[in-house]
Amino acid sequence: MKRKLSIIACLLVSSSFVYAGGFQVNMQGVRQVAMGGSSTALAYDIASIFYNPGALAKTAKGTQVYLSANGIFAKTTFVSTPTAGYTSQTDNPMSTPFNLYLSHKLNDKIALGFGVYTPFGSTVNWGNTNANSLRYLIEKIELRNINFQPTISYQVNDKVSIGAGLVYATGSVVLEKGIPLFDPNGKEGLGRLEGKANSIGFNMGVHAQLNDRLTLGVNYRSQVRFDITSGDATFTVPSSLAANFPTTTFSASLPMPQVASLGLGYKVNNKLTLQGEMNFVGWESYKSLDFTYAKTTTTLMNSTSARNWENVFIFRLGAHYQYNDKLELMAGIARDPSPVKDGYFSPETPDANRFLTTAGLVYKVSDKINLMASYYYTQTEQREVYNNADAVKGKIQTAAVAGGIGVSYKF
Repeated sequence: MKRKLSIIACLLVSSSFVYAGGFQVNMQGVRQVAMGGSSTALAYDIASIFYNPGALAKTAKGTQVYLSANGIFAKTTFVSTPTAGYTSQTDNPMSTPFNLYLSHKLNDKIALGFGVYTPFGSTVNWGNTNANSLRYLIEKIELRNINFQPTISYQVNDKVSIGAGLVYATGSVVLEKGIPLFDPNGKEGLGRLEGKANSIGFNMGVHAQLNDRLTLGVNYRSQVRFDITSGDATFTVPSSLAANFPTTTFSASLPMPQVASLGLGYKVNNKLTLQGEMNFVGWESYKSLDFTYAKTTTTLMNSTSARNWENVFIFRLGAHYQYNDKLELMAGIARDPSPVKDGYFSPETPDANRFLTTAGLVYKVSDKINLMASYYYTQTEQREVYNNADAVKGKIQTAAVAGGIGVSYKF
């Protein structure tokens, strides 16, 4: 019995934060989302604070404010194999990443900016009923992450500008998993982990106008490591087994990956501009997830769970069309491979290679006000997944659609 409970405890804490690592929200600007997530080489608006601080000196004029938000609807289906018929499906609420940017041009050379944005964050809800065959691995996870970034950008000359920002990142996570222990009323056990963490990083970039048609952008966002030092771990189990699952605190650490981007923009004519972009995402830093508890028992023990994710390259292509003096149209595509290797599946990150398509528009209401809207759709490949450590095997596929709106104002 003790061995069985020990296995249950290991499953309960094996991978609670992996969803944060595997779900990078690249929705920090409406125009940029509409162009396939690309913007490193194009200096269109002050969302450059996130995408390339080096371009801020070219986009900031006077004082500006920019606000946008997205609504994301995502659903994942898991079908266990080799036994057919065991199907689990997420029932996620709408996720709402948002962005707020402020900028002020001090003089012809220097621009200051401040950004508040949500690079990670969502909810995955597999449910707590018998229909969820994964409930002993996860029932629900909620992740919240907000970054604050003061930024400075400098116009070196007519062609080159540089910029950098300090990133203060704050986040929280709540995870719930079922425990296959039942009280006299038939109520199933539940484990809940909850923690918060803060960290520091940086964001820097260069923007260059190579000639009348060609622009170059380079951006680097550093790794940010979240260290939870006193998370709360609580367990609801039959009273006779409560001593085996004490209420306690835990510590854990998870790196948010470094991202390096290279973009080229090409002005085809006075109306059409194209951009190609490549992102390097350093997921290789996520080798394992380790938990250390303030209180341990023979059933609740410190654990190490291998991840061994791999670095990926994301390729994006965006198009911008100036329809007239007031209306801009955008479209884009991207190929985003999964960092999760075969054999390391976890339902917190039901990840597979994905292809996405986007579109959007910007309407100039006046010289001061722009209204923006974007549309995003992605569907992953159907992937056969397994994890020998958790004895899980099956097929997964995810589809997501998102709509974004935004407004910018020049004082």
